[in-house]
Amino acid sequence: MKSLLFISILLFQGHSSNLAQVGIVPVAKSKLGVPYEYGKTGENSFDCSGFVYYVFKKNGILIPRTSKAQSKMQGQKIFNKYFLNPGDILFFDTADRGCVNHSGIYLGNMKFIHASSGKAHSVTISQLDRGFYKNRFLWAIRVFKEPLNQSKFLSFLPNP
Repeated sequence: MKSLLFISILLFQGHSSNLAQVGIVPVAKSKLGVPYEYGKTGENSFDCSGFVYYVFKKNGILIPRTSKAQSKMQGQKIFNKYFLNPGDILFFDTADRGCVNHSGIYLGNMKFIHASSGKAHSVTISQLDRGFYKNRFLWAIRVFKEPLNQSKFLSFLPNP
């Protein structure tokens, strides 16, 4: 049986910032340098999907725990990296196997934040348009519409 999860996201009326600017991005950046550890969801260590899960949960948004499950959430799917917005969840195939095995959060200006098991072995900021991740981006999911300036109700069910 699939469960339906409704999440209420409240922002102050008239506030000019969107959820990414006032919540998602600042919480994510506050964890820069925290060590990578497989299977962890924070405060003191994260794996990649555990980091994304933690950041959204801190903002009152419950999403699936694993990268694969996160990639199947309902939301606007974006395949072109030039149409991303801060706060979008990014999905990658870092092992060249044709499937999602890594996730992160888009910051803007072709940068994203993620818990890396690579050289940084911590929460770090990487470039989306060059280096290791340039050709490994698969798609992103936008879990809220922008701008958010009033109550919204979102449903996150995995796509069949």
